[in-house]
Amino acid sequence: MSEKARIKMSNIVKLGMIFDSSTAPDFGSICQSTSNEYILLAADISKLNSALTSTVCTPLLASGAFNVQSGALAFVANWKTASAAKVYMYEKSSDTWYEVVENDG
Repeated sequence: MSEKARIKMSNIVKLGMIFDSSTAPDFGSICQSTSNEYILLAADISKLNSALTSTVCTPLLASGAFNVQSGALAFVANWKTASAAKVYMYEKSSDTWYEVVENDG
């Protein structure tokens, strides 16, 4: 098998970004909907800022670019039962996800 074929086989696509399968970040339950919003479980809220940021992802990309746009929304599917915030928003200049809709009970 050629080196080029071996390299391609070791790549994995996660959230629309191409990573080497051995160094890809663990996004937990975070997934991307067909409308380019993110959905996750409350247990993985911390992964928004510990795994799904440009600072973390860009050095790990096998090709392409970090594709989360400023204003992207992440909805917590089990917010009510987990007593968590409902929605987070990504802000590119600070490379941070912020809580924008808290749990209102």
